[in-house]
Amino acid sequence: MENILLEIFHEICKYVSPKDLYSLSTVCKRYRKILWLTHSMKCQNIWKTSRQRCLTYPNLPPPNGWNEDWPEQKYIWFTLLSDKCFICKDRLLEKFHDRCWEFRVNCCKDCFDKCAVRRRLRRGQPIQYFWTKDIQKAYEEYKGLGNEEERQDWVVKMQRKVQRFLQEIFDYKLQDTVEITRDLQARLISNNHHQRT
Repeated sequence: MENILLEIFHEICKYVSPKDLYSLSTVCKRYRKILWLTHSMKCQNIWKTSRQRCLTYPNLPPPNGWNEDWPEQKYIWFTLLSDKCFICKDRLLEKFHDRCWEFRVNCCKDCFDKCAVRRRLRRGQPIQYFWTKDIQKAYEEYKGLGNEEERQDWVVKMQRKVQRFLQEIFDYKLQDTVEITRDLQARLISNNHHQRT
């Protein structure tokens, strides 16, 4: 009997918006446990179906293959519900402008300036930013390699990984740009409508 009730609960949740799923997960420990199983395909399917049925944004699947795979819950939080800097916890003023896909954080300008290093690798090229923790991690990994051949292989592997990563980042930034445009168009239409009435 309990399995049948759980199956019904799963089906109902697929019709609930992601924001309401978050609210539902705070009702009791049992709901939280059911809705926060990040490695359960059934749980991920609930969140994915909810996102696809109820939202036009985000429409890309969660990022994977970065330092960690993102479950649907984290992806929805990052794109829609997070309104605080991940570092200092201050409220963010600009949802899209404070999002940094490259480093998987939403953060204010002050924290970004503290945690990122800016460099121009070659004259005439744009400035690039590097997350300090990522630099430290890569350096430790590189230093731990045994010989020069392993290090050269590691460098080539990392360059390929970064290229794939940057292409994926471009897709997510494009998705954000489309959403910003859609939001601005809706505001303009709303303002024009209010001015006429």
